[in-house]
Amino acid sequence: MDKITKRNSYILLSVSVFCLIVLVATATYAYFTPIIEGDGTLIDLVAGKVTLEISDENVTLQKVEPILDTNKTSKNHTFTVGRTTDSNLNACYSLYLVVDELGSNFDKFVNGSSGDKFNKYLKYELDKDSQTVKTGTFADLVAETEVTDGESKYKPILLAEQQEINGTAKNSYTIRVWLSYDENVDQSEVLKGEDNARIVKAHIKASGQNGLCKKD
Repeated sequence: MDKITKRNSYILLSVSVFCLIVLVATATYAYFTPIIEGDGTLIDLVAGKVTLEISDENVTLQKVEPILDTNKTSKNHTFTVGRTTDSNLNACYSLYLVVDELGSNFDKFVNGSSGDKFNKYLKYELDKDSQTVKTGTFADLVAETEVTDGESKYKPILLAEQQEINGTAKNSYTIRVWLSYDENVDQSEVLKGEDNARIVKAHIKASGQNGLCKKD
């Protein structure tokens, strides 16, 4: 009888120890494992945030006159893109030129004759670290199908893709917008009309996501 009692005691003790081990292991795993509850969809958990800031995003030209392409640097507008001080993630972004206002001498969607005729001579160019990234003309503009108050009626022009911000570094750019002189074309008509017929207002926009750029 004593032997049976001892054997039962050993079995009970073994079972208790086993249960205690399982309980401790389960509790430890639960303590150190994050639990995310949602509606059943996949959730991306990012421990941090990123917000980009542009030092001087506005680009404005008034009483625009034709100039030689060799003089385009007179229209240099420099700016930087960096993270705000409260951001702690890297970022991959694209840069856009958003046209806010065009004088009627350049706006092909307002003035189909002079606008169409001269907006192809209205050029833009983006440099990064003294290297040209993108060039084009305002003939590239495409009208938005739906516009609400305060929004541009033109689709943004893509200037650069796959731009990275790491740490506290800032990326430096130069953008220029100018009316190109063509000696073979009579451009005197572009100087006609009110001053606001020769105005260009735009701004730079950065849009992207956190993390490093995915290279092809």
